[in-house]
Amino acid sequence: GTGGSSSIRTSWDKMRKAGAVAKDMLHEAATIEWSVSKADCFAENGFIVHRLTGKKISYGDLAHKASMLDVPKNVQLKNPDTFRIIGTDILRTDAPLKVNGTAQYAMDVNLPDMMYAFVERCPYFGGKLKTVDDRDSKKVKGVLDIIEIENGFAVVGTSTWAALQGRKKLKITWDKGSNKYPDSKSISEFFKKRSRKRGAKGRNEGNVKKALKDADRVIEAAYEVPFQAHATMEPMNCVVDYQSDQCQVWAPTQSPKDAKKRVREMTGLSDEKVIIHVPFLGGGFGRRAFNDFIEEGVEVSMKLKKPVKLIWTREDDMQHDYYRPASRHVLKAGLMDNGETIAWFHSVVAPSIFFGQMFKYPVPFKDKLDVVALAGAKEVAYEIPNIRVEYTSANTDIPVGWWRSVYDSQNAYANECFIDELANSLKIDPVDYRLRLLKQSPRHRAVLKRAAQESDWGKPLKNNHYQGVSCHASFGTYVAQIAEVSVNNEGSVHVHRVVCAVDCGQVVSPITIKAQMEGSIVYGLSATLNGEIT
Repeated sequence: GTGGSSSIRTSWDKMRKAGAVAKDMLHEAATIEWSVSKADCFAENGFIVHRLTGKKISYGDLAHKASMLDVPKNVQLKNPDTFRIIGTDILRTDAPLKVNGTAQYAMDVNLPDMMYAFVERCPYFGGKLKTVDDRDSKKVKGVLDIIEIENGFAVVGTSTWAALQGRKKLKITWDKGSNKYPDSKSISEFFKKRSRKRGAKGRNEGNVKKALKDADRVIEAAYEVPFQAHATMEPMNCVVDYQSDQCQVWAPTQSPKDAKKRVREMTGLSDEKVIIHVPFLGGGFGRRAFNDFIEEGVEVSMKLKKPVKLIWTREDDMQHDYYRPASRHVLKAGLMDNGETIAWFHSVVAPSIFFGQMFKYPVPFKDKLDVVALAGAKEVAYEIPNIRVEYTSANTDIPVGWWRSVYDSQNAYANECFIDELANSLKIDPVDYRLRLLKQSPRHRAVLKRAAQESDWGKPLKNNHYQGVSCHASFGTYVAQIAEVSVNNEGSVHVHRVVCAVDCGQVVSPITIKAQMEGSIVYGLSATLNGEIT
């Protein structure tokens, strides 16, 4: 599957060696073809070229002969100083397809005799069916069948319109279940209650309790962040063709291996009889690591014994997501009158993705500690002699899942907000204060200084314009951003400019990094200003 933002970090050496081995074998095949010395040949633009005569053969024409050779055990890797492609802007070959509309997504797949399905799911987390009346639905022109499946009722029709109209006519009474926290207010109160408990230790350096007592003053703050939906551009969907001897699935999944496993379990078919086709994804962001929508499609196709295109509406997508967890953050810091910061305490209260619907406590994790939920909190880079970071689980019936940067998105938010509170209390410039606490973190310092320089930090701004700064590292990448915003008389925030400095290590294509950062900034602004799920 795809996820974890680790492709280059984990595959860089492997891919370089694989490429070097392939090129060496192509070289060898060419020397055999021409009966020449290997030293007289070189690779260039997809060809092996004979230096003395200028003859050349394409990699494609040599591939079969090269595949017959023994794979060399040791090859010489290219000197990075001679890279011609790595480090240059490489345009995406799929961009024109996505711009002109010819890119094929799962919803573009059409099969003979295919039916269309929409599922009516329980609107209450943990709820269940009480009564259903489908008589009016069956009267809708084009509705072929109404099937009860594990997640609700699938209305099947000859077209998306027929199936959708049929679903609207369903009359279902749902039992709300025993959800203890049915709304945002009750969840917030639950988090507050949990935050009063001592959490599981994620990081403990020095003696925070003593340092807070010794401090000239203690600053405290609490922050809450809401649940967030992935809101992918393309809602969940799939096409499933189940037959007695084979099952094919076309689906935008980030986890095809898991999808294949689930289809095998559901159908009883052997591995080679289950085929997962992965077309373009209209955004993933972690949502498509869960294959619940594929399971629905398989269930419907199995019952109908015909191919089915199952589609979620935008409303379905927002209401039945695996949400980025909400959380509450309680922070304390000990400050001295001379400007020193001697203590840092951060308590994270949040639902656990791992120990919610995926696994159950205990598995050998001491004190019910979900280290993933502390990502970005326990690794806080600020050099403070006494640090303690705790985690307290606060699971609800709301399903949660991975969302861009996962827990780093909320833990970094709390860290950086609190650092600003401390800088303000000490009357120190927020950038200077961060630099004071990052003396042993050269990569943090570099991006922070670059962002400050490029944003004209500290220079006079227009009336009612303000700048804010943040600095964080996650998934091997160091980022500093400075936003320029204005606030009107009604209190509305307008973002005028965001300056971003990023150090992600080895860069293959700079234009891809630029696109990633621009996209993530827009995604973050959308989440901050408009994305709250209540």
